[in-house]
Amino acid sequence: MIANQQARIAGAFYVITILGSLAGFVDKSIAEPGLVVAGLSYIGVTVLFYFLFRPINNTLSAVAAAASAAGILAGPVTQALSIPHDFAIAMIFFGVYCILIGTLVRHTRFLPQWLGMALAIGGTLYILNSLLVFVAPEVAHYMSFYLLIPGFLAETTLCLWLLIAGTRRLRLDPVAT
Repeated sequence: MIANQQARIAGAFYVITILGSLAGFVDKSIAEPGLVVAGLSYIGVTVLFYFLFRPINNTLSAVAAAASAAGILAGPVTQALSIPHDFAIAMIFFGVYCILIGTLVRHTRFLPQWLGMALAIGGTLYILNSLLVFVAPEVAHYMSFYLLIPGFLAETTLCLWLLIAGTRRLRLDPVAT
C-alpha cells in the first residue's frame, strides 16, 4: 500500500475515533458504544501510523505504537478494576503518543513540521492535565477544557490533513537532522 493511501485511511480511522470519543460528551447514553468504536478505530490509526512512520525512525514509531496501545487498553482495564480517574490515566499514554508522533511528523518530508510541533504541545498539555487531576483536582476541574483543546485541535488537524491532503510528497526519507 503506498504511503498516500495509507495516510488517507489512517485519517479516516482518526475521524471515526474522534467522532466516537465525542459521542459520549454529546449523549451519555451512547458513551460506551462510542468509546468502543473509537478504541477499535484507534487501533487502526496506531497500526497505520506505525507503518507510515517506521521509515522515519523504526524505534520511535514502535514506542509510539506501544504508548497508543497502552492508552487504548488503559480505559477498559481501569474501569474493570474500578480504578479512579480512568480518563486521566489513559490521557497520559495518549499524551506520550502525541509527543512521539509529533516528533516523527517533524522529521518527515510528507507532513508539515508545524503540525508535528502542535501535536507535541498538545500531548504535553494532555499529560499536564492528567497530572493536575491527581495533584490538584480543583485546578484540573477549571483548566481541563483549556489544556485538552490544543491537543484535540492538533489531532483533528492531523486527521483532516491526512484524509483530505494525504501526504504532501511521497518521499518517506527523514529530514536531515
